[in-house]
Amino acid sequence: MKYNKYYSTNLFNYPSFSKGMARIWDLFGNLDAYQYSKTDDEADYRALSHDWQMTGYLIQNALKKYESVNG
Repeated sequence: MKYNKYYSTNLFNYPSFSKGMARIWDLFGNLDAYQYSKTDDEADYRALSHDWQMTGYLIQNALKKYESVNG
């Protein structure tokens, strides 16, 4: 899957057949790598920051699309 910085992958990993098969033998959970935060406040800050970045990105794309249709 192509990487896109506007989609959040902080809470999950992309599923795939090979990763699913590898998890059968991964008894201690070493294959899963998530982005952990030191504090709850840091996690909230990162999540809110990303939400507002996405909001700005979506508004910017909507304005560009509106201008191209009605411009």
